[in-house]
Amino acid sequence: PAYLSAAFAKRLGRIALGATPSGAALALGLVYNLLLRQPPVRVLIHRPFDADVSAAHDTFDESEVDPRLCGALDSCLWEVDTMRQHYCPTVSSIAKMFARPFSQATPKVDLAPLSALSADLLMQVELKRRLKRAPLASTPTQPAAAGSTGLPKQWVE
Repeated sequence: PAYLSAAFAKRLGRIALGATPSGAALALGLVYNLLLRQPPVRVLIHRPFDADVSAAHDTFDESEVDPRLCGALDSCLWEVDTMRQHYCPTVSSIAKMFARPFSQATPKVDLAPLSALSADLLMQVELKRRLKRAPLASTPTQPAAAGSTGLPKQWVE
């Protein structure tokens, strides 16, 4: 039933929030594949979540043991939206897949590579990735005039 799949998706979303990057990537991949298989549950990603309202006002009750009573189908997957800003690019790219439209031709996420991810493997992947734009640690400064050190006068004397 849809309520069971929705409750499972919400619990996986909550797990992803506190998991390591490799665990979060796997949890998001599972949720994505679940939404592909269960079209009635896709309402969770199409229902808007007010960013001004905190997660404490979510209708999903994670302490409820019975999936029928936890209110998952009345909620939304705000956890996935949060993961779009994850510090690990692999996790954020998986979370951004949820924004694309689902169709019959939408491919499933291959979970085998995600289940084999480790911190070391994630680091290797990110080190091999080419940056489109290098982040700057500070703003560039103007070059000093010829003969000038650019330092305050009291430091040079």
